[in-house]
Amino acid sequence: MDARDAIRGRRAVRLYRHVPLGCDLIQGVVEDAVWAPSGMNQQPWRFFVIEGRERLARYSASLWRGLQSILISVKVIVGQTTMILR
Repeated sequence: MDARDAIRGRRAVRLYRHVPLGCDLIQGVVEDAVWAPSGMNQQPWRFFVIEGRERLARYSASLWRGLQSILISVKVIVGQTTMILR
């Protein structure tokens, strides 16, 4: 497959089957993902495998709260920086 075929053949998946994936498949995907290129080979990613809908919902809610606090902090820092630059 060339780049044009990959780009034009891309599809957005909006409906997923509720079928658990096997551990071997998940491990294989993560092992393949570490081979992805990164700027200056920094490899800044971390992978987390979360099993179960309840656990996923807890992590999602927790991450969202953390993201909101980061966004508020960034807003404050940008506001202070803007005031300093004037």
